[in-house]
Amino acid sequence: MNARAQLTWAICTQILAISCWLNTAATLPAISAEYGLGDGAASALTAAVQGGFAAGALALAIRRTTDRVRPAILISVGSLAAAVFTLLPALLEINFIWFVVSKASVGLALAAVYTTGMRVVLSWAPPRYRSLAVAALVASLTVGTAAPHLLTGSVGSGQWRALMILTAALALVAALIGLTSRTGPHVSPIREVTLSDALAVVSNPVQRRITIAYVGHMWEVYGLWVWVPSLMLSLPEITTLRGSESAAAVGGWTFVIIGVAGTIGCFVGGFLPHFSSRRLVARAVVAVSAVCVLLTPLLAVVPFWLSLGVLVVWGAATIGDSALYSAMTGRESGQAAVGTAIATQMGIGYSVSIGVVYALPLAAGLVGWQFAFLILAIGPAVSFVALRPWDRRTPITH
Repeated sequence: MNARAQLTWAICTQILAISCWLNTAATLPAISAEYGLGDGAASALTAAVQGGFAAGALALAIRRTTDRVRPAILISVGSLAAAVFTLLPALLEINFIWFVVSKASVGLALAAVYTTGMRVVLSWAPPRYRSLAVAALVASLTVGTAAPHLLTGSVGSGQWRALMILTAALALVAALIGLTSRTGPHVSPIREVTLSDALAVVSNPVQRRITIAYVGHMWEVYGLWVWVPSLMLSLPEITTLRGSESAAAVGGWTFVIIGVAGTIGCFVGGFLPHFSSRRLVARAVVAVSAVCVLLTPLLAVVPFWLSLGVLVVWGAATIGDSALYSAMTGRESGQAAVGTAIATQMGIGYSVSIGVVYALPLAAGLVGWQFAFLILAIGPAVSFVALRPWDRRTPITH
């Protein structure tokens, strides 16, 4: 199978499997009503996937699994497990604790799917086109994450079990497609990857700076992705709509902000390094994202079309730098240990993202959603500082 086919199947697999990620966030009001959840419990349910993914990514990194096990096994087993654990709360009458456990297990399974998919893409992409290829994979993550918001239009915002079953079916298809996954010529034969390969993302000066920037990115991106529906529900034009109309509008626009704008942002971020260094492009994208964060207090007082414009630009910018971190890490870590290095970086980033999933609704309870989103500015600020020019005594990453 050639490189184009492998990249195509890798993208399809990610979209289908990742659709299990935010299916609870897309129907959170209905789940909260049925289980009688407060803001803290609802946040725990949403953050459980983040926690499971972080634990899975770190476990894969420590065991060096991504660089040692065939990708077809990891992707297919991970997709199948994500489907099974997604089905559990939909088909069985389980209590809230087991619901959280099932969502954490989904995240654990998806760690195998996404980190392995990243290694597959890097192995098939020539160095010149690596940023663009990784951008395509991140775009598939973006579309898959946003898919439940679009699917609520067909199953109904209150039919959370139907959405669970539908996304589980998509993950089962991903498990079948994943059987075709192979590594390409741009990765070294598997060797005994050491623990130092995993720790290089914090011990190597350049990789440490890339990882810090990635962590700032993760703080912002999942704050936006998880809670942008709540931000939209606070806009005057949405609050005037009736229940079903409001849900449809929020679901549709959330898909546009995360899925459509995010995909555009991924490809723009992947294409621009042909003209400049990845570090400079990432820093510019971070700056745009920071401006959008600082504009959120104005969204409720400016015309609705302008609010949507800011959110669409933000949706593109907040994910536009993601592929660049993976591409830079892939270059710095070397071909044999790229999977381990990326899994470690993702584990750290997703661990941090748990905090923002909890923090935003708590802040919103105090100051309202528009002002609560200002805490996301911490992420771009950290990334912008970390992406300052590398020390001249260390290799320059392009």
